[in-house]
Amino acid sequence: MSHGTWLIIMACAMRAFGLGTVFVLIAIYLRLVGLNLVQIYLSLNAALAGAVVYIHSIVFVYDTLGRRRLLITFAINLAGASPVVASTEQFPVLIAVAFLGAFRLAGRGSAGAGDRRG
Repeated sequence: MSHGTWLIIMACAMRAFGLGTVFVLIAIYLRLVGLNLVQIYLSLNAALAGAVVYIHSIVFVYDTLGRRRLLITFAINLAGASPVVASTEQFPVLIAVAFLGAFRLAGRGSAGAGDRRG
């Protein structure tokens, strides 16, 4: 196995470990906020469902916006949604924000690596 291949595999493993850790920390945070296990389950599933919609929507807007604008849009979405999660304990708001992007864990790799426009 070449050095580059090994680095890519290790980077993917570290990213997977980080994403799993973030989901565990989110679940702990939601429990500390006072949500029960069913609400935590629904919140995390809403986040995963939102990620599915997010990743599939990239197919329709990627060519129009390009990688840089798309990533900036997603960063703004995350930056706007995260304070809402930190400041509310209302379950319906947490579900909506989880679906819209506060728990979004899909990163640069989902925006497409083949675009040369930057």
